[in-house]
Amino acid sequence: AVVAEEVRTLAQRTQHSTQEIHAMIERLQSGAKEAVAVMERSRDQARVSVDHVVHAGGSLEEIGRRVQTITDMTAQIASAAEEQGAVAEEINRNVVNISQVAEQTAAGSRQTAASSETLARLATELQSLVGQFRVRA
Repeated sequence: AVVAEEVRTLAQRTQHSTQEIHAMIERLQSGAKEAVAVMERSRDQARVSVDHVVHAGGSLEEIGRRVQTITDMTAQIASAAEEQGAVAEEINRNVVNISQVAEQTAAGSRQTAASSETLARLATELQSLVGQFRVRA
């Protein structure tokens, strides 16, 4: 009877241990299923992230191309501005030269006017002197 009691107690403990092991296995299976679900969600999010990175890479390439276009245009504008500056400087030199020629022309005109007045005075004097001569026949 003692042995039978020990066997019953051992059987109950074995059954209890089996139930505990069964409960642990169910918890482990549940945890594993939850881990699989989390990993699947993470995989899906990783795919979305990869898609975003690919899209961002394309956007960055487009931005790079547009920045290069802007750089090229800026270089062209700078070159054109430099050329315009050189042309403006040449125009300024030409205007200064024209101004100097105009001043020289004005001085020449004043000198010509003074010479004309002198010639007119001399012509008047000469006429007066010629008028004093008489022709004898």
